[in-house]
Amino acid sequence: MTTRPAVFLDRDGTLIAGLGYLGDPEGVKPLPGVVEALEELGAKGWLRIVVTNQSGVARGYFTEQDYHAVEQRVDELIPGIDASYACFHLPGGSVEPWNATCTCRKPLPGMLHTAALLHGLDLAGSVLLGDDLRDLHAARAAGVRPVLVRTGKGAENEARLADAGLADAEVVDDVAAFARAIGVATTRDAP
Repeated sequence: MTTRPAVFLDRDGTLIAGLGYLGDPEGVKPLPGVVEALEELGAKGWLRIVVTNQSGVARGYFTEQDYHAVEQRVDELIPGIDASYACFHLPGGSVEPWNATCTCRKPLPGMLHTAALLHGLDLAGSVLLGDDLRDLHAARAAGVRPVLVRTGKGAENEARLADAGLADAEVVDDVAAFARAIGVATTRDAP
């Protein structure tokens, strides 16, 4: 089986403005350069896969249907996303069945492992871009290269990398900067 690299992307604060618990499609605001960056990454042979914690469902802040409406709006405004995975779980949440412990909620690697199985991904050749330390820990747990973006909560989390055991994580300004920086060196992994 042929494997491909993926760029795993956190959603809130990485692809779209981080508004907290987003249950309204009208709140979807792509960050500058994201659309072009995903197009460039796709042209270089990378699968673009969103992995996002959405505990607002377990907290009762919005419904699964609200989440899917937001995702539909994300897909309309940011074409080029190949797949999206969301974890609605939160231990102690108020909505069943999502008020449970799982293996998919970042910093656990479950969403990345699921995507790898379903899409034939090369995890060792893949990266995860996110603005939260949980994103980077999930990347590390899955054997994926962690990259912190300075958008969303990333700038404040940059100072915490060493204390979180992530001093060697790459840091970029945003998704567009990452797409520009990978250049031809990573296309060796492309199909």
